[in-house]
Amino acid sequence: EVQSIGGKMYFSDKATKDIFMEEVASGAYSIIHLATHADGQSEPPFIAFYPNDSLSESSYKLYTEELLDLNLENVQLVVISACQASDGKLV
Repeated sequence: EVQSIGGKMYFSDKATKDIFMEEVASGAYSIIHLATHADGQSEPPFIAFYPNDSLSESSYKLYTEELLDLNLENVQLVVISACQASDGKLV
């Protein structure tokens, strides 16, 4: 289904924060669906991607503020289907 609407799917070591940020910045997608791990109760809340070789948590965690700062001008729908995604506070 994803390919039939011109989308891409990333798994395991291809599902990195860097690749996600590049794809979002391209402005090529009207729908973004993230199926990943999240922690809405941590401070700050985050969505987790596949960890790269860096030891820095910011290299694989997309924090709420980063998500809100993304240029989503061409995006009509964002779906976050992740464990604990609904546990946090509404922002």
